[in-house]
Amino acid sequence: MFPTLWTVHTDRNQGEWALDRYDTWTAETYNFTMFDVSKAESTTLGIHPKNQ
Repeated sequence: MFPTLWTVHTDRNQGEWALDRYDTWTAETYNFTMFDVSKAESTTLGIHPKNQ
């Protein structure tokens, strides 16, 4: 499967990722606090707007 998001910047001090979508170059930002790290579960980031 070809990834739809590319990691552009990881800021460990601020606790966030900035990602670009390969086909639209739209930036998406995710903060580490958005995820419950007490559970071992998979999280899908950046579902393409066409697939929502």
